[in-house]
Amino acid sequence: MYIDNVTSARNYRERVRNNDAIVKLGRSLGWTVLQVPRATRSGLPFLKEMYFEAAKRFPNCTFYAYSNGDILFNRGLVASLDAVAQVSFILLLFEAMLARYML
Repeated sequence: MYIDNVTSARNYRERVRNNDAIVKLGRSLGWTVLQVPRATRSGLPFLKEMYFEAAKRFPNCTFYAYSNGDILFNRGLVASLDAVAQVSFILLLFEAMLARYML
């Protein structure tokens, strides 16, 4: 979970950049809470930097994704991601087998 407190570029400057209550809540739920590694002059985060930092800290993760804080997910998200991972793994195996037999 990244704490950037950005709802729009227009009101960003009015918001507190490091909201301690949000950080405490995230940590109490067992989340890893990170500060935005790099941002524009107006404070908007660079997503590319956030992905790089996440990949560096969690190298064995199957998926990396970004979602705004106002998006709600239910348990179906995990099932959907598991299904995508299984299909992706099967496709990689199939591709490897094809490459092996095409030689």
